[in-house]
Parts: sequence; structure tokens; C-alpha cells
Amino acid sequence: MADVTAAVIRAALRARFPEDAYSLLEEVRSVTGYSRQARYADALVCSCWPSRGLWIAGVEIKVSRSDWQRELREPAKSSDIQGWCDYWWIAAPAGVVRAGELPVTWGLLEYDASARAKSKLAVKVAAPKLAPEALTVSFVASVMRSCASVQRDAVSRAVDAAVAQTRSECDGARVAALEARLQTAERKASHSVRDAEKLLAAESELRALRALIGLHFGEGVARAPELLRAAAALGRLDTDRVALALREAAAKLDRIKEEMT
Repeated sequence: MADVTAAVIRAALRARFPEDAYSLLEEVRSVTGYSRQARYADALVCSCWPSRGLWIAGVEIKVSRSDWQRELREPAKSSDIQGWCDYWWIAAPAGVVRAGELPVTWGLLEYDASARAKSKLAVKVAAPKLAPEALTVSFVASVMRSCASVQRDAVSRAVDAAVAQTRSECDGARVAALEARLQTAERKASHSVRDAEKLLAAESELRALRALIGLHFGEGVARAPELLRAAAALGRLDTDRVALALREAAAKLDRIKEEMT
């Protein structure tokens, strides 16, 4: 009994009175406005299918002996709303309501966590059919206000869920975009490394070429094939720096050829 909370009982009530056949409101007041005489029902259930009979039932939720005993000491607390209902129930864990304590106009829905039923609420004592009074305009206004509140809460939950989903999807898209940018950066870095390696190789070839060009004329002629191979290797590099060096080397080669002719 200690582990059963009012929230657990409310969830069990919603399972017992599903939305397709019933309308269930929580914390319904007897009147609107700021009247000090306002009374509350923990839950109000309306049967909506004519084939099952149309009726209104009030439910008081009690999860402790002390709370139930306070209710017994204040019978007027529930009398107002009970007067407009066809049935009146208490929903409580086993042990809260003891034998002989239940008022004759009440029924008992007892919560049992081990029960096979989805709602876990079983009819321990059937609620007798009451003779309800005509609904007052003030009570109808209170019920309609509770309905509007339920709708607002439902819309708010739907909006919150949509926002959360949108944020999740946006976060996923942002992660994907960052991953794509990272992959692009990695490719550029890889290309930069290869370009750097080519530049180092080009610089090595240039040093060798300059050394060859600086040799004695006759020795330079003898090593002309090496010069041409070096020039061809440098020509395959597509960088401004290498191109400039090639132009300088080509000019020197032209001068060598002119001296040989």
C-alpha cells in the first residue's frame, strides 16, 4: 500500500475508463469562480456510449488510512458533486478501506498491482445507482472549464513533443553536417600533405638541376639526358613555385643548347 501513489491510481482509472468509451476529468470543482464553498472530485467519469448506458460517476482517490479517515469525518466534502452523479466510488489500494467503513452510497474500486487486468482496479464493492439531481449551470461551467484545461494540456504536450522531435532531428542534421565538414577537412589535409611532399621532391630536383646546370660546359653536355629527365619530372608538378623554377631552368637549357650549336 505504501508504494501506491495517487498518480498510480489515476493511471489505473484511465486504463479502466479508456478514452474511446469514456470521458475522464481530474480535479473537478463543484462551481466556478472563487467560492469558498467549492468542493472537488478527484475524478469525474462520463460514459459516452448509449449502448452501455449514459451516466456520470464521481471518484475519490485515497492512498492512506489517514486520508480515508479524514474523508469519513467530513461527509459534506463529497456530498455536493455526489448529488449530480449516478455513481460514486472510492479508488484505493487494498487495506485503506476496511470492512464496515464504506458509506452505503459508495462503491469501492480496489487497486491490486498483481491483478491481471490492465487497470489493476477491481470492483470490491459495487456502487449503488443513485438518483442524481439536475445539473446546475455553475457545475456544467466547471466541467466545461476542466474539459478546456484538458485540451490545452493535450495541445501543450503535443507541441512539446513536436519541438523535442524537431530539435532531435535538427541536432542529427547538425551532427551530419559537422561530420561532412570534418571529412572535407580531412581530405584537404591529406591533399596538403601530398602537395607538401611534392614540393619537397620538387625542391630536391631543383637543387640537383641547378647543380648540373652550374657544371662545366662539356660536362653539362655529357649530362644533358639527366637534365631533361629532371625537367620532365618537374614539369609534372602543378605548383606556381615549381613552374617558376622550371622557367628558369628552361632558360638555362636554351642557353646551353645555343652554346652547343
